[in-house]
Amino acid sequence: MINPLLKWYGSKFQSSRHYPAPLPNLPIFEPFAGGAGYSCRYHEHEVSLYDTSPLLAELWQWIINESEPNDITTIPIGLLTGTDIT
Repeated sequence: MINPLLKWYGSKFQSSRHYPAPLPNLPIFEPFAGGAGYSCRYHEHEVSLYDTSPLLAELWQWIINESEPNDITTIPIGLLTGTDIT
């Protein structure tokens, strides 16, 4: 299990330990992904994330498909809410 990369309002990470585990060999489809709390708990599965926020969807696309391992460590943490990071 890994911790979520993003803290997100309404996160499912803490409550996901009470959800049933996904079935073996089946992908996880996580709607309203936010920080992908459920999927982070079961990261060994194939995962599809969906969110209505275009910026969040773009961030996940970058993290999953385009980033290099060291890129993740360059994501700023501890920023004040509302800080523009574009």
